[in-house]
Amino acid sequence: MKRFKLSQIICTLLLALLSGCIADGFQSQAYVPDGVFALSQQNRNPLTLEVRFAEDVDMLGHQYLFGLLPFTSLELNDTQQQLYNALFTHLVTSGYNVHSDSPEAPQLAIIILHGHCSAFDLLAIRKNRCSLRLRMDLKEGGRLISSQEETYTQSEYHRFGFKARLRALMEQLLQTAALDMSKRVKELL
Repeated sequence: MKRFKLSQIICTLLLALLSGCIADGFQSQAYVPDGVFALSQQNRNPLTLEVRFAEDVDMLGHQYLFGLLPFTSLELNDTQQQLYNALFTHLVTSGYNVHSDSPEAPQLAIIILHGHCSAFDLLAIRKNRCSLRLRMDLKEGGRLISSQEETYTQSEYHRFGFKARLRALMEQLLQTAALDMSKRVKELL
């Protein structure tokens, strides 16, 4: 049996700790399905849509080794565009003309307040968890008629928790949030 020197153990632990500084990111796989733009133009209910980040918001995630050591830092790129595409699709299929030029169209603003997506290595499986905190501001005639804040969370235990699996979990979460927000808009208008 080979014995490890203390310096080898320390060097290995140091490399594992420093690897938490390695940045990685994933790009959006979301798109607007064919025909949705044409359907939007046929719809009679005008609505304007804006999705933006709050100031100083970090959209980060981490992959943890053994549930404790940060292994990789993830940047959640294109979350704003993914959410816009999902909301656009859900609102159009709910009967709204989202790209309306009408000055009296209600204005829907979704502000991304916080987002996080992480994978925790639990030896044989991983716990993947994504969360998103959003604020929905709905104005009609320049007057704020509703401002609501909601946190959405999705988690799973999976054999793998790598970038592709985390991206899929975040996309599911964004679809869930978009569907919920579009239902809220329909109730308010």
